[in-house]
Amino acid sequence: MGGQVQIYMGTSAGVMPMIRDKRVRPLAVGSLKRLPSLPDVPTLDETVAKGLELGAGPASWPRRARRPRSSGS
Repeated sequence: MGGQVQIYMGTSAGVMPMIRDKRVRPLAVGSLKRLPSLPDVPTLDETVAKGLELGAGPASWPRRARRPRSSGS
């Protein structure tokens, strides 16, 4: 990455090879619990804002965004 990326957010599976190769340094994970594969990396909840969780799928979206739309909308 040439030392030019300010921030990178991706899935743990997608970023793990870059972490192992020391191309990126993880500062925090988006889950509310630390990842077993990165036990020394704190969560956003621990470092940025209590209760902050970022995810990559519908389960992490606000409940109103997950609700199916009615057929009339």
